[in-house]
Amino acid sequence: MISKDKKYKTRNGEEVRIYATDGHSEAIHGAILYQGQWVSYNWSKNGAGGYHGRDLIEIKPRIKTKAYCIIHKDNSVSTFLKIDEAFRSVLIAKKLNSFKAVTEIEIDCEEGQELHE
Repeated sequence: MISKDKKYKTRNGEEVRIYATDGHSEAIHGAILYQGQWVSYNWSKNGAGGYHGRDLIEIKPRIKTKAYCIIHKDNSVSTFLKIDEAFRSVLIAKKLNSFKAVTEIEIDCEEGQELHE
C-alpha cells in the first residue's frame, strides 16, 4: 500500500513527493522531479504511473550492521552477528588448532535484507 510516510522514486529513478493517498479520481497525488522542477503527477491506488516508467517504487532505508567472520585453517568460515559468540568460537577454534584469522565486516543493505541469526 502506498503511504505518505514512506519514500518513493519512479521506476526510471525520478524523485517523488506524495501529497495525498485518498484522492477521488486518481488515488495517489504527488509530484515528480523532472528536469530540476517539481511537476504534479497522479498514480493509481497500487502506484501504477501510466507511462514512461513512472510507477512508484518504495525506497527502503539503508542500514549498516556488523558481522564477525572466523576463518579456519581449512579456509572454512563461520559468521556471527554477536561479538561474544565470535569470541567463544575463536577460543574453541584455537583449542582445536583450527583457528587462522578473524575479521569484522560491515554490511550495508536495505532494511529487511540484513543477516539473520
